[in-house]
Amino acid sequence: EQMMKRLEQFTQDASHELRTPLAVLRSSLDLAEKTGKHREGILSAKEDVEQISSLIERLLELTRLDSLLVETEKLDFSKLVHEVLEKHKVLAQEKGIIFSSKIAPNILVYGDPALLQQVISNLLVNAIKFNRKDGAIAVHLTQKFLSVKDTGIGIAENDLAHIFDRFY
Repeated sequence: EQMMKRLEQFTQDASHELRTPLAVLRSSLDLAEKTGKHREGILSAKEDVEQISSLIERLLELTRLDSLLVETEKLDFSKLVHEVLEKHKVLAQEKGIIFSSKIAPNILVYGDPALLQQVISNLLVNAIKFNRKDGAIAVHLTQKFLSVKDTGIGIAENDLAHIFDRFY
């Protein structure tokens, strides 16, 4: 019964999340066909496909979490944070964002490396995406906490209560 409920939830989540980008993809292709601007339409459609692929990955991650298939292991969190930072530095630099970090060495934690990497990546992508041009991002890791601070717009006060709601 629980498995059926999870499957039903996944189906609802998938249809909810995929409906909009598929409609955008369809309209990009329709527009390219009608206007004859095939190159622009193809490039737009490729971006839409990338967004859909990303959504599918997110849905699969949620399914993994819902079914408690999280694989925990002892890992060097300092190294993981550093690796994720390196992957995002170029994107920040392209936007003129100053990136700084203070990572304490040899912080060991138990967790799912893929999910922890995804959480850190999401924090950094949002810090870059919603930052101002020539802004700053500071990442700080200690034995007690990981923080990502930026000079972006922040989260609206009325949205704070919903940040852990599914798909909010």
